[in-house]
Amino acid sequence: VILGTGTNAAYREDIKRITKLPKEMRKQGGEMVVNTEWGAYGSKPGQLPINDVDRTIDAASVNPGEQILEKMISGMYLGEMV
Repeated sequence: VILGTGTNAAYREDIKRITKLPKEMRKQGGEMVVNTEWGAYGSKPGQLPINDVDRTIDAASVNPGEQILEKMISGMYLGEMV
């Protein structure tokens, strides 16, 4: 887990369970590190509980409507909240 100017997480997964990989690769087995890019979570309406402060920060950002979770919890946006 990374919590800094942005936020992200990765985890180890059994390759057999990663359905986006070709069947040939899944048959080989083993593990792979999966990057979740969870900072982008919340970009679809209703995924996160958002308040007026969150909406204000999002609207003033360089990418309104994107990276909502990152804007809510990462250090890059803490100054705007203060």
